[in-house]
Amino acid sequence: MITKVCARNFRSIGERIELELGAMTVLVGPNASGKSNVADVLRFLSECVTTSLASAVAARHGFRTLRHGGSWGPPDVVLEVHIEREHGAGIWGFTLASDGDEDGVHVERERAVWFPGPAPDAATRARVFALIERPSSTWTEEERNLYGAQQPNLTGGRLADLGPPSFATRRAFDSLRLPLVHHRDELVASAAGSEELNPFGGVMDELRRIAVYSLFPDVLRAPQLPDPSKPMSTKGSNWASILRALNRSTWGTELVAALGRIAADIDDYRVTQAGGFLIPEFRHGLDAHGRERWHGAAQESDGTLRVAALLTALFQDPAPVLLGFEEPELGVHPGAIPLLFDFLKEASTRSQILVTTHSPDLLDLLPIDDIRVVERREGATTVARVDERQRELVRKRLMSASDLLHAEGLRPEGTAGDE
Repeated sequence: MITKVCARNFRSIGERIELELGAMTVLVGPNASGKSNVADVLRFLSECVTTSLASAVAARHGFRTLRHGGSWGPPDVVLEVHIEREHGAGIWGFTLASDGDEDGVHVERERAVWFPGPAPDAATRARVFALIERPSSTWTEEERNLYGAQQPNLTGGRLADLGPPSFATRRAFDSLRLPLVHHRDELVASAAGSEELNPFGGVMDELRRIAVYSLFPDVLRAPQLPDPSKPMSTKGSNWASILRALNRSTWGTELVAALGRIAADIDDYRVTQAGGFLIPEFRHGLDAHGRERWHGAAQESDGTLRVAALLTALFQDPAPVLLGFEEPELGVHPGAIPLLFDFLKEASTRSQILVTTHSPDLLDLLPIDDIRVVERREGATTVARVDERQRELVRKRLMSASDLLHAEGLRPEGTAGDE
């Protein structure tokens, strides 16, 4: 389970933000507040592991675009993820800086900590996690003995300062069996294999199984080449392949039932092949002559396509560790929002769910403690829980989240006294 992600100087994020993640976490805020950029932190971390750092940066048009403030921004970007698993807990974090031509990037520092066995208590976590911000050359002898990579202690943990990458990292990682990376523009821990080979393999496995979606009807509407790779791609470019692979005896029935409630006459689906391309089709009952009425994806509404792709992502097998959806309510009739929420809630028993939204109807279905307020202040994105006074109003059922949204806006924790 991914318990927290932290970022500094990443896209619209300036000062460090910390986003705690539960079974379901919902980001709400005005347009251009940075909700998509917060979600993109998780997508970027996953891409660093599944492809490479260079590819992840290039997909965002270079380091100059990635870094908050562009050419005139702070010199570095810092990212960090906290993960808990059945057999341990860990953190992976790294600092990126320009390699000189502004669009290129190098790893300035990489840090990782792993606690074998049950997750340690909060005091131990705080003490060890604080070491991540300090170069290993500043650790005391006691810290080295308790947490150092050379003398791992099963009751304390294993801490390693991974960078900047160089030949010297071999000595630090012999005891952890981490693969050695010599290049300044590559991440050491991202190449970690299975958990059996080294403790960071489990952390990397979690990150490989993240999928954050921005589903565009134009992508879903076009015929698609077969592509069975999983999880389903970010924009749904292989939706047809994933839909075809769904287990019809389980999730197929759920998909048809949901679509039937959104588009009343849909009662079946199929994926056909034409000229090497896959085309999702939906049956809209029978015509006056008893003939089946099949409509291809190109004939369906934006809302129908988005819901069909969203449900396909929720039902895909294997289930990703974390599923993110940007504004899943777009194109969906308000009366269907409760149905959409039910599927998201059910999926949260298999995968963590992250949602960005503007929908008051969706907010009213959520526990207030699952909502995070995203704002842009002085040009930088911030993330915080809903203010305690507003949370208390919702808990006492004196106001709903949508009432607060319309009356005064959802306020982030710590700003109740702001003018």
